Amino acid sequence: MNNQEFSVDVAQQAEQSRLNNLCQFRIDVERQGFSNVVPVFNSLDEVREVRSTLLTQADILINKADDQAQDSSALRQYRQALRDVTKQNIALGEAFNPFPALPSV
Repeated sequence: MNNQEFSVDVAQQAEQSRLNNLCQFRIDVERQGFSNVVPVFNSLDEVREVRSTLLTQADILINKADDQAQDSSALRQYRQALRDVTKQNIALGEAFNPFPALPSV
């Protein structure tokens, strides 16, 4: 194996590892609303995909709270913080979780 083949192999392994972490992050978020995995996003589209899932979950939680006449203000603030995620300076290509924590209700 020459140096060029080795560097391609290392780059492919690094990208596979990044994608595995991102997938685990998304699975955790969808199942439990948070993740201990710190993902590496390479594009704002990847951030938006995860945010979309979180916004859908937030909407459901807000509707449930409203239906039960519970205070949904913390959830509404959380939803707004999710909307504002792409306005912040996201360190693409670095391990970083740009999403706020889901408030306890």
